[in-house]
Amino acid sequence: MVIAGLLGGEVYVAETTDTGKIIGCAVWFGPGRALYDNEAQREHALKPSMDSLSPELQAWWKDVFLPKYDTSVIAALGEGTKLAAWYLQTLGIDPAYQGQGVGKLLVNTIVDKSRAAGARPALCVACATETNIKIYTKIGFKLMPKDNTGPDSCKTVHTGIKGNSTPHWVLLME
Repeated sequence: MVIAGLLGGEVYVAETTDTGKIIGCAVWFGPGRALYDNEAQREHALKPSMDSLSPELQAWWKDVFLPKYDTSVIAALGEGTKLAAWYLQTLGIDPAYQGQGVGKLLVNTIVDKSRAAGARPALCVACATETNIKIYTKIGFKLMPKDNTGPDSCKTVHTGIKGNSTPHWVLLME
């Protein structure tokens, strides 16, 4: 994801002030951009990832997961919202620094950037755990769709090729 972000999005890191140790990273795709939307991303980020998967898993990812994921994001946000917003592709914080505002800092960097450009910030993210829902809602994201009745009403479940299931939720900050 970081390679794709460097080739078509924006990558932000948080460092300690004393040693410069990287303690957090966020990969964002700004309005009008998306993961793997250009040849450089596909060649240098997507292809190596896909080549590491079995043919069966590649087919599942392309033919089952992605279409269902895309449909669920459109259902949660509305047509075109994801592409018009800042999309948080990935956010990772060193466990020793979690809960100290590093993630919020990396999100607020984009909020501030959007406001400085004279735009009302619209940021979206999808996550796969209820723990992450709590983290993102604490930062200011809201579960989508807006008429939800709780995490279960907003959840999309993906069933893998071996029968295991993985949920995801879509959140938006406006």
